[in-house]
Amino acid sequence: LLQVSEEKYRPLAYRDPLTGFANRVLFAEMLQHAILHAANNQSQFALLSIDLDNFAMINESLGHSLGDLLLVEVGQRLQNLLPERDAIARTAGDEFSIILYCGSEAPAIDLQAQRMIDALAASFALKGQEVYVGASIGIAVFPGDGSTAETLQSNADVALHQAKIQGRGGLRFFSPEMGQHAKQRLKLEAELQIGRAHV
Repeated sequence: LLQVSEEKYRPLAYRDPLTGFANRVLFAEMLQHAILHAANNQSQFALLSIDLDNFAMINESLGHSLGDLLLVEVGQRLQNLLPERDAIARTAGDEFSIILYCGSEAPAIDLQAQRMIDALAASFALKGQEVYVGASIGIAVFPGDGSTAETLQSNADVALHQAKIQGRGGLRFFSPEMGQHAKQRLKLEAELQIGRAHV
């Protein structure tokens, strides 16, 4: 009986209970699979890191139940723009990660990412309330921006940070210069922390 229960609930451990998408654990496996597949076929794919722009304010002003409803709606809009083979996950509170396969048939990555930004910029109707959220997107492309899951995720996050710096509703591709800036910033922050500890 215990084994049956474990088998029944194991899939839930890999799914976000709110949206039903893959969670961080399952997405890490999906990303690893995408890397192996692309390496074997000498093909490319893009990792998109998506962060909602106004979510914290909406959550605080309208309450968590409407915030949850908004996340479900956001997920639905993203899924509507993706072919069956592309993968989507909710990896943190208001963060989504997407694997976009780059085939000869697929639209350009920046075009697909811009469609997502446009879709999320349109208003959401939540229980009679009209809500605007918006999103920023950071993009890392395999293999040019990293050959491991960890590097790709890190670089997509760095690109997302740059997209948010340049203003809401932006998208940025990772570049090596960004990585250098991020390392310098971390080094500077570490030195400041050490400096404070000695004061």
